[in-house]
This record gives sequence, C-alpha cells and structure tokens, in this order.
Amino acid sequence: MTDVVVAALMLLTGLAMCTRGALRMRHTFPSWAAISGALAGAGLIETTGAHHFLHSPLSIGAAVVAAAAFGAASYQFYEIAVLVAPTTMGIAVAAAVMVACSTRWSWLIAGIGALVGLVLGSFAIISSLHRSVLTALTSVSGATLALTGVVLLVGPIDTVDLAHCTTTQQVADNVWWLIGGIALAVLGAAVQIIKGERHRVTMRDRWVDADGGQLRAT
Repeated sequence: MTDVVVAALMLLTGLAMCTRGALRMRHTFPSWAAISGALAGAGLIETTGAHHFLHSPLSIGAAVVAAAAFGAASYQFYEIAVLVAPTTMGIAVAAAVMVACSTRWSWLIAGIGALVGLVLGSFAIISSLHRSVLTALTSVSGATLALTGVVLLVGPIDTVDLAHCTTTQQVADNVWWLIGGIALAVLGAAVQIIKGERHRVTMRDRWVDADGGQLRAT
C-alpha cells in the first residue's frame, strides 16, 4: 500500500510540474517541496539504520511532518518556494542526466545539480528566471519524478530502493523507460511553451497575482 500511495503522489506531482510547472508555480512548487520534504524526512530516519525507508511508523511520520513543513513554508512565501523547489529539481535533473548517460548514482553529480538549482533559485529571488530556463527545469524534473512514480508502481523497485538510489540504474537498464521519460519531458515543455504565450509576467508577479505571500515586497 505504501508503494502505491508514494508512486501515485510522485506521478501526479511530476505530471503537474512537467506540464504546468512554470505556469502554475503557486501550486506546483509547494507540491514539489512537499514531496521533497517527505523523502528528506524519511531519509533522515533511515540513516539511523533502525527504520526502513517509509516502512515504519517513525519513518512515515517523519515524512508526513517534513512534507507538511516544506509544503506549507513554500506555499506561504515566494522566496522559500523558489529556493527549495529549484534546488531539489536540480537533483532530479542530475538523476535524469545519470540515467541518460547510463551512469550509476553519484552524490557528486547530485550535489552539483542541487548547487545549480540553488543558484537558479537565488537568482529568481533577485531577478527572475527566463521562461525558457524555468520551462526546461520544470519539464525535465517533472518528467523524472513522474517516471520514478511509474517505475515504483509497475517496475522492479519499491520505496526502500529509493533510499539507496538504485532507481537510476533500474531505468538505465531499460531503454524504454528512458525513451518514455524523454518523450514526457518534451511533451511537457511543449505544453508549457504553448500555454505560456499568455503568461508573459515575471515569476514573482505570477506568484503575487495568485495571492502568494513574500518575505520581502518589491
């Protein structure tokens, strides 16, 4: 049951980010942050070695608390949303690169991805990301999360494997998973580009127009 719930949440959040990430960031960014928080919370408990990832009451409880905290903070404030979401999206994009290159999981590559995402998020606070950058970031990261949800739902992995970063290798071993992920990313980008013609305001203006809060007003 845990696998199904987690897979469904990943799939739905990933699809929303892939096809609407840059256009509905008031909702997609907090949802992404909540998923990231859940994985971080469960991962922190798993490091103790006494509780399997999302397979014990403590691990699940930590995931729920962290998801609520990350999601609520990101929903409330623009600055938190554009730091947390792009940083964790950077890790997802790095994972996609590792799959495309048939490279085993590397924390160095994931760390570089997170750093790039953090830089982009910081820039979004000061100024605003160009629509093409935001579209590429959200479509690729969303497709990666959605694909992870599908693999978790019907593939050879379960939630415990997520803690050991074996998902990238499982996807890389099956070319059809890779093709599906690329196709979804391209489709998501195309949808956002087409719909985005009506949304030419900045990221912050789009957030404020959707009644989003800010730590500082501009």
